[in-house]
Amino acid sequence: MKNAMRSFSNAFLIVTPLVSVAVMLGLHPDAAMELLVLVLTVIILGLPHGALDPLVAQSIFPGSRKAIFYVLYLSASALVVLAWIAWPKAALGGFLLIAAFHFGSDLGDESHAWLRTCYGLTIITLPCALHGRDVATIYDTLALKSTDDYVALSHWIAYAAGAATLIAVSWKAQSEPRRVAEVAVILLAGICLPPLLFFSCYFGLLHSPRHLIETACSLGLKTLGRLFTMTAPIVVSTLCLAAIGWWLLSRYSVQQRTLLSVFVGLAALTIPHMLLEVCAQSRRNRDAAVELAR
Repeated sequence: MKNAMRSFSNAFLIVTPLVSVAVMLGLHPDAAMELLVLVLTVIILGLPHGALDPLVAQSIFPGSRKAIFYVLYLSASALVVLAWIAWPKAALGGFLLIAAFHFGSDLGDESHAWLRTCYGLTIITLPCALHGRDVATIYDTLALKSTDDYVALSHWIAYAAGAATLIAVSWKAQSEPRRVAEVAVILLAGICLPPLLFFSCYFGLLHSPRHLIETACSLGLKTLGRLFTMTAPIVVSTLCLAAIGWWLLSRYSVQQRTLLSVFVGLAALTIPHMLLEVCAQSRRNRDAAVELAR
């Protein structure tokens, strides 16, 4: 499984620069193709990395009933959707901040909190540096109103957070060359690629596989077959719920329905997923403290 993690990292380091060069040479995919890549990325590589949450919950709270977990998890997801319906712009802003915090965890607990924050903010804001209008179009669709203030603020955060992240990780160039290479490719892609394509490359080739494999290893799932068996039912169930959401959004265009379904759906899954991660981290810290006390 750890070899699989390195393979995805290698894929990100190779595929993303090639895609960036292709775009710079004028081989720019149209909007429909970008959306298709985004949807396939989220389905194939994104959804499975949260599909192990029931097993994570069982490892944190052994003996607890699965029914209780699903009720709490789905309730949290439903509250996110309701909040997005009631206050879409505020919900979008909250989701962006939470996503930045979540993406910052890619650097691991050994990194300083400020570096994880800068890294996460870089992922979220970097497309605004040179693709502000494209980002504004996406944000306006998700918030159902103008988000120029979000884009303008993100524009300046991108430069500061990106520079701070690159400088900080460069100090570890000898000990962690792969990490430096990943950050360099992220900066390249964030500047060169259209926002949805950038998100697809980062989320699908780096973030999701890394978290999926780390979680699988911690749960003792050592083969891809076993991993597929455990994640497939949750992924299929999530897709069924997404199909219902797609149907309810029938008054919007195909592009708007796709963006709303993907990102509101991700928000609805990310919040309970992160709450569970906080519980898991708290449990690990408590166990470590008990071991030290012995």
